[in-house]
Amino acid sequence: MNLQWLRLVVFAVVVSQLIAVAAFAQNLSPGRALNDAWFDPETPGQGFFIMASEEVGLVFIGWMTFPMADEIPFEQQRWLTLRGGIDGPVANLTINLTTDGTFDDPAPVNRVAVGSAVLTFSDCNHGHLEYSFDNGRSGVINIERIVFVEEQFCAALAEPQQLPLEADADQTVAITHVNVLPMTDQADLLLDQTIIVTGGSIESVGPATDLDIPAGAVVLDGRGRYVMPGMVDTHTHLATNVREFLGPAAIASVIESSATDQLILYLARGVTTILNNGDFGEALPRWSNETESGLKVGPTIYSAQYARGNSTTPDGGPANRAVTDAFQARQFTRSARNSGYDMIKIYNWSPREAVLAILDEARLLEMPVIGHFPQTLSTQEVVTNGLSMVAHGGAFIYTMIPDRNINRIPEAVALARDNDLAVTATLGIEEIIAQVWGGNTSGIAEYRGREENRFMHPTTRALNERGINGSRWNPPGASPGGYDVSRDFVREMTRQMQANGVMVLMGTDSPTVLGVPGFSAHHELLALQNAGLSNREVLRIATRNGGEYLSTRLNIQQPFGVVSNGAKADLIMLDANPLDDLAATQSILGVMTAGHWRSTDWFTPMLEAIAETNGN
Repeated sequence: MNLQWLRLVVFAVVVSQLIAVAAFAQNLSPGRALNDAWFDPETPGQGFFIMASEEVGLVFIGWMTFPMADEIPFEQQRWLTLRGGIDGPVANLTINLTTDGTFDDPAPVNRVAVGSAVLTFSDCNHGHLEYSFDNGRSGVINIERIVFVEEQFCAALAEPQQLPLEADADQTVAITHVNVLPMTDQADLLLDQTIIVTGGSIESVGPATDLDIPAGAVVLDGRGRYVMPGMVDTHTHLATNVREFLGPAAIASVIESSATDQLILYLARGVTTILNNGDFGEALPRWSNETESGLKVGPTIYSAQYARGNSTTPDGGPANRAVTDAFQARQFTRSARNSGYDMIKIYNWSPREAVLAILDEARLLEMPVIGHFPQTLSTQEVVTNGLSMVAHGGAFIYTMIPDRNINRIPEAVALARDNDLAVTATLGIEEIIAQVWGGNTSGIAEYRGREENRFMHPTTRALNERGINGSRWNPPGASPGGYDVSRDFVREMTRQMQANGVMVLMGTDSPTVLGVPGFSAHHELLALQNAGLSNREVLRIATRNGGEYLSTRLNIQQPFGVVSNGAKADLIMLDANPLDDLAATQSILGVMTAGHWRSTDWFTPMLEAIAETNGN
């Protein structure tokens, strides 16, 4: 092999290792499209080997050339190296000269900066290098690829196009040249992919160079952007805020408008599926049908009907949700199934025989039971009798480990794992309760100042203020910091559950506990991160875990919560990579649910109308 080309290969290996560990945060649009051999046809024996990394926003160039006339003369070729950041088709570079090395020898070398350069690409196969050396030498070199490639290979050289406002589910959509977080076992991040969506499903996903765009497809330009599955919130209370605050005086039209607004909020912030955890008589099955048919804008809705203690117990609630004996419990469960509910949610104070009857009847109906750990029987008894999901990580405190002894967490982990109990952590509400607990002035002020609160329904705001100022979160004897031990216990328990194979789910308890639908999901992600989970783990909990849980327990055939062939097309497009920074989940450019695409700009006037309606 020619010695110079051997040097080229060695250089490429070294450069690729350097790129892998570089820590530049700047996004690189052209990416791998530039990685090739380039030269100036007018200067034989000279050229450039370019390596650019989309992940780190960095470009390295090996410049094969000859000495300048005013240098010590010799006839052999010389290598210069160039390094710098790249933004779109322009790279700003430092020119380095390396000397004093010895062939195939580890002796130290001397590397010094000798100039600067700007490399600009005019199209897929052409560009020019403007150089300036410290000795005063400057000029421009026109370069081209040694072997030309098709223009489509370099589509990423241009700025991404504006996204369309909307594409209906009956249209074919192609998301091109996008970086994909599939949430499968395939890889954490797939670069430069194209996703074809037809009929509400992902028809295919693969390298952009391998997939053809169907004729007539709506194209979403994904260059420099990221797609992840839509999020699954497994603990919501859609519009219960109205009846919970107003009681029998609640007006149906107010409940309906509150639900309509909250569904929009969930979807606008990337939540494409919700599991409603109990109701006070709201029209959950109807709303589910309306979002599926497109009459309402919102996520897919699955719902659990409340089973509570009677009005004399702390459960309270409407009489038609009170379950007080075994016979009634079986009737209640069958009625819920016939009314279109997917699950039953048990609360705190139904009698033991009623709870066991619900669990048994639901098993016969293949209907999951979720909820709290009732105070009327042991945690072990309700779990071993078939509870499918506990709606709060904090539930273990109230019935199993009231002293919050961290050393007993392995008992809770084993109970959940051995009985296939999923755990919706609701860590975000643990954090915000700890923040406002005991009249904490600064914490309350921060909560009240959250920008998303302007989308909060007046009845939700009133409920939250009642809790902040009353016995719910400011009970007698409470003081700031007094709830921290509970928050920290649930954090550690969630971490151990995740580490030991328990299915952890993402749920927010919104809008009834200090949260705004949709926005609260992003607080929950950060709360899970605060518990010590990696970004990858958090994202999987928020997407794939929720999809797997609901698909398995409800016998749903089409997978969701993943980006893979055949999966439901519930997707979020982002402007940054949440594997690098979890806050990037908030950089939403648009949301797709069951193949129906809506950009962030599409949602904007609807969100402003919600804020205005709510008096904000």
